[in-house]
Amino acid sequence: MKSVGVAVHAASSRARVVAPTAPPLLRTAAGRLVLVAAFTAMLAATNAIAWPAVGAALALTSLLPAYRRVLLAIASVAVVFVAPPVDVELLTVLGAERSAASLVRTWPLVVFATLALACGLVHLVRRQPRSLVGRRPVLVLVVLLTVLLAAGGASLRGPLWFLVTATAMALGSYVWFFAYAVSESRLQGAPPALAQLGYWRPLWGFSNVPLGKGAAYLERVEAHDADQLALAQISGLKLMAWAAVLTFVMDGFRLALYAPHGELAGAAASLLSWLPPQGLPPIAALLESQVQGYTLPLATRWASVVAEFILTVLHMTTWGHAIVATCRMVGFHAAPNTDRPLLSTSVAEFYNRFYFYFKELLATFFFYPTYLRYFRSRPTLRLFVATVMAAGFGNFLFHFYRDSHEIFRLGFAEALFAYRVYACYALILGVSIAISQLRLQARRREKPRGLRRVTATAGVILFYCLLGVLDVRSPHDIADYGRLYVSLFVP
Repeated sequence: MKSVGVAVHAASSRARVVAPTAPPLLRTAAGRLVLVAAFTAMLAATNAIAWPAVGAALALTSLLPAYRRVLLAIASVAVVFVAPPVDVELLTVLGAERSAASLVRTWPLVVFATLALACGLVHLVRRQPRSLVGRRPVLVLVVLLTVLLAAGGASLRGPLWFLVTATAMALGSYVWFFAYAVSESRLQGAPPALAQLGYWRPLWGFSNVPLGKGAAYLERVEAHDADQLALAQISGLKLMAWAAVLTFVMDGFRLALYAPHGELAGAAASLLSWLPPQGLPPIAALLESQVQGYTLPLATRWASVVAEFILTVLHMTTWGHAIVATCRMVGFHAAPNTDRPLLSTSVAEFYNRFYFYFKELLATFFFYPTYLRYFRSRPTLRLFVATVMAAGFGNFLFHFYRDSHEIFRLGFAEALFAYRVYACYALILGVSIAISQLRLQARRREKPRGLRRVTATAGVILFYCLLGVLDVRSPHDIADYGRLYVSLFVP
């Protein structure tokens, strides 16, 4: 898992030290604005909601690169209102039930208090590294979030319920951004918390996964002069163009397979005549038909599973490319989030290529702490346990806390039980990646060639196609998923 990150960092470092190759025009203010205009047009083509605001912010950061951090901090504060880190609608509904409806509109104060708490935590870790918080800052964050989520799902009412629930929502949205900040705060030359504000739910886009990781990585790949900025923006424009093309492909793929036949005409209709008249059913519909005792043809079942996998890869690629491309336009030559996963020859390699920044998050906060602390005298067990801890437990914990709205609706214990299907998914994935890691280690990381490479890649794709069935959010039980799996191999 480490080798991929090291390779990316090395490539980024080489990109910064080569002789300038950007055309002279693109190093000027006018040239940068032309790049930003072209980029914004492509961003709009990918259906990005806030593309006008992003385009304007990119123009400012391109014209005033010396004030990049200040502008990013302002943008990060604006993001609080454009894409609130709390579920305002859910707060409104639950607030009416918990006698706290009048307090909901004060949610921005809770968000800014949460940001202030993170700044204080970063300062405390830096000043008192030997304290409990200083030695285990990420664990403290996760435990605090767990307590807040459990309390928010309890029978609290009034102002106390609102304070706990809104803080839990805000901390849940920022927790992994804060985790990078506190874990890096002891590094030499680490910027203070306020200087990192622009990296928390940043201008270029985000999920609960920090795409771009923390300040240590971003400042290592930052453009420091006009030449480096031009090179970063050119690479961002190319990545955005690829994202726009893939968005068009994805929309066409979805229309061709999922639209009713009446919406297609000519050659397309004849080529897809084997599909059901109403279009290919998604996996959730397959599960529903399975429960009701209605079985679709075997070819249709497999087509649904494979199509779901292809759409997932296309969506992840376009979404990640658009965010990383925007990050590069700001002036950070970050690594791509998805990098040709369909060329993978092992389960572990696919996971590295498919969602790089999520893999890095799991490696940083789950893999390495386990690997460096436990089973030092047993290297095989050490690698296996650390990998399962990251891709299994860490994966589950991340997604359970990401979907915290279910905790507030159902309560902590009930929501945990409702997440049992994803727990199976995470366990299977973690064990499979661990076995793949051990096999790679046994082969000394030598990749198969020729026909063996083709069969290995096909096996990896088949594995993730089948595993993807468990990642579909559906109110059905594990037994229903099991029956669907059986139906894929029984005509």
